[in-house]
Amino acid sequence: MIELSQLQYAGTIRKLHGKQGELYCTADTNAWAEAEPQWVVLEVEGLLVPFLLVDIRSKGEGVLLALQGVDSEQKASRYLQCKVYILQSDLPTDYATELSVESLVGYEVEDCRKGKLGTITVVDTSTMNVLFELNTGVVFPAHNDFVLEICTDEHRLLVNLPEGILSL
Repeated sequence: MIELSQLQYAGTIRKLHGKQGELYCTADTNAWAEAEPQWVVLEVEGLLVPFLLVDIRSKGEGVLLALQGVDSEQKASRYLQCKVYILQSDLPTDYATELSVESLVGYEVEDCRKGKLGTITVVDTSTMNVLFELNTGVVFPAHNDFVLEICTDEHRLLVNLPEGILSL
């Protein structure tokens, strides 16, 4: 089973391209430039689903993906707005991660006073105030002032949340 800790966030499927099921993916990190993946993993309705890459090529600020088994507009439309991940094993060992807020999905969150709060399952970027949603139902703003430390090796986010924010 694939775990988020084995993956590097690479972008989001934004639109269809052509009638053969190609997908346009934003390049939200430099992972596409650093890797030559054979597989990509899409987050489909909360599940991580691997796809064999048939073709990949640059297009503007992103990449066009042709995935095995996705050969029509109808099949491809199911994957619009899905997050795209690359296996970390497909990246060079010296890959310098550009840590984006979306790449924190799967990180354990620990408050310096309250202890463990849960795991980030959703990064809501639909408004100007980005929110972290945890598997425990906790929601709080993804604000730099609240973050004390990001431990990428341990996939842990240490925060100092203001009193009362968890009861909102």
